[in-house]
Amino acid sequence: MNWKPKKEVSDKQLLNDLCKFAAYQERCVSDIEKKLDQYDISEDDKNGMIDYLIEERFLDEDRFVEMYVKGRFNLKKWGKIKIKSHLRNKRIPSSKIEKGLRFINEAQYIKVLFGLGQKKWDSLEKEEPVQRKVKTLRFLASKGYESDKIYSFLDSVTKGAL
Repeated sequence: MNWKPKKEVSDKQLLNDLCKFAAYQERCVSDIEKKLDQYDISEDDKNGMIDYLIEERFLDEDRFVEMYVKGRFNLKKWGKIKIKSHLRNKRIPSSKIEKGLRFINEAQYIKVLFGLGQKKWDSLEKEEPVQRKVKTLRFLASKGYESDKIYSFLDSVTKGAL
């Protein structure tokens, strides 16, 4: 069996560790809750520690969402669907997700989608035209882009190709 007892540590030490954990990079409440689940402490103590982190601005979900959206789009080139899905998995409220997605410039979004699509399209030059289109569509969908935008790209790239 891989069962391990929950970690034991003083509340003061745990709070100090949580402050360091939250200061290292942006975190959301569910990240902190997951960390706290490793310790044998009461729900009231967990909630109190989370409240303290929020009051002291170690934890700010609006700031977290902004940084998450910008990072996933700018660095990983994720589309809005994938970003939304991952934020929902972190139990971020829909209103905060929608507000956070506004940090993506629509013109830049389309430019990135078309850049990714063109790169994938070019890498499949030896494929049959239909397969090339299907594989490019699947790739862009897996990155989290909306189908209407993907079809717009495919229409622009396949004019005369099929």
